[in-house]
Amino acid sequence: MIKFLLILCCGEIHVSSIGGEKMSKKSYHVAVVGATGAVGQKIIELLEQETKFNIAEVTFLSSKRSAGKKVQFKGREITI
Repeated sequence: MIKFLLILCCGEIHVSSIGGEKMSKKSYHVAVVGATGAVGQKIIELLEQETKFNIAEVTFLSSKRSAGKKVQFKGREITI
């Protein structure tokens, strides 16, 4: 279930709640759609600097063409 949207605007990430959910101190599973594209890469870069919420798990999604590619995130190599 999607609880928050991360919106990239003017080089910053903004968090938008869905259904009145409030941010809490818990950890979140974040998915980046289009992770190998220019915008996806920028979002990954900004998420690495993000301190507003705790990212427990990250999933990168992309087209079939990018399947198997590796993306760096917080010192880890993640396969798409």
